[in-house]
Amino acid sequence: MKRYIGKVIDNNDPDLEGKCQIYVEHLMSGFQPSQYQWFKQDREFTSNIPEINDLVWAYFEDELASRQGYYQNKVTLKSLHEHNETIGSITGAYPDVKYIQLKNGVSIALNSNQTEVSIIAGTAEIYIDPTGLISIKNGVTTLKTLIDALIDILLALDTTGSPTSHVTGPGAIAKLNAEKIKWAQFLK
Repeated sequence: MKRYIGKVIDNNDPDLEGKCQIYVEHLMSGFQPSQYQWFKQDREFTSNIPEINDLVWAYFEDELASRQGYYQNKVTLKSLHEHNETIGSITGAYPDVKYIQLKNGVSIALNSNQTEVSIIAGTAEIYIDPTGLISIKNGVTTLKTLIDALIDILLALDTTGSPTSHVTGPGAIAKLNAEKIKWAQFLK
């Protein structure tokens, strides 16, 4: 089996099977785009469909390139390889960290050496550390920080009388309103 570098021309498979129309310059120069074959993914357990203009490994069931073509996602040049980056809060590193990065910036990182997962979208991140603790943050604000601040405000409320009743003064109300604004910025 000989592998070729191919360029994804179309990834909108009309059969919804993850196929891509791929141009292999070595074999298809002079072909019209309508003649480019729809290549199947060589791994059926993934839905990681390459983007248009991505480079992929392409190969065929026979050496004449006349039968079904398959692709492996994706060819990345070493200088551009995503493994040179640090993703979110993941503490692991290459080669243990595996991830998917989409063109819109969403990333999912998994550490194969220890239980560690990070999902990032924009400035938001959901992170599960190796001990199973979960961190949810948006920018620098974490959900834990917001909950801790709210609990501190509630614990600081005055109690008076018998039986005990809670009295909420203007200062506590202002603090609770400030926390409400932070929560509104954090949660949908």
